[in-house]
Amino acid sequence: MPPTGLATQLEGTLAAYLVHEFTIRLVCRAVVINREVVVKPTDAGDSGERPDLLGQAIAFEGELDAAETVSVPVEIKGSWHTGQRKEARRP
Repeated sequence: MPPTGLATQLEGTLAAYLVHEFTIRLVCRAVVINREVVVKPTDAGDSGERPDLLGQAIAFEGELDAAETVSVPVEIKGSWHTGQRKEARRP
């Protein structure tokens, strides 16, 4: 396990790298990748639910007004997360 605080830094670095790579690869598509976006506010004093990355794409044929939006929230978890290590060991 990385030293305290390093895991958060590694997670942030990986998220920034992924956004950069997705942006390069999806530049000519109707796709947006954002980091730490509030997707479900819980109350006025809380930041709400924030996935590490949020990919959003617009699927349309013909008129843009009839377009549908597809969202994919992504959580980044590294091997330093004890819960993830337990899940990986499950049969």
